[in-house]
Amino acid sequence: MNGVPGPYMSEPSLLLFRRRLAALMRITGTSQEELAESIGQSPRSIGLWLTGVRLPSAASLKALSRAFGVPADWLLGTDTVEIAAGLVRLGEIAVAGSRETDPRAISSDG
Repeated sequence: MNGVPGPYMSEPSLLLFRRRLAALMRITGTSQEELAESIGQSPRSIGLWLTGVRLPSAASLKALSRAFGVPADWLLGTDTVEIAAGLVRLGEIAVAGSRETDPRAISSDG
């Protein structure tokens, strides 16, 4: 990017969207390229969302919600009940991710 702030950089709920998308990607270890492929978008589109230059369409928001298993409302930060559900889901994702990378969590069956 050229360092110029995007038009969606200061709106609180849209700032939440950017932060939550980045957090989900970080926690799940999902790259822009992987996410783009899984939801049928370009890596550039993901980058534009993360920098606040553009917002996802309703269809893309729905695809993001499904890809990460969180409510679209939580991604947008619009509903406190949904936010709580999203936070619980973030915790579940983080725990599952740590189990996959923790050698102590691997069963020694066999």
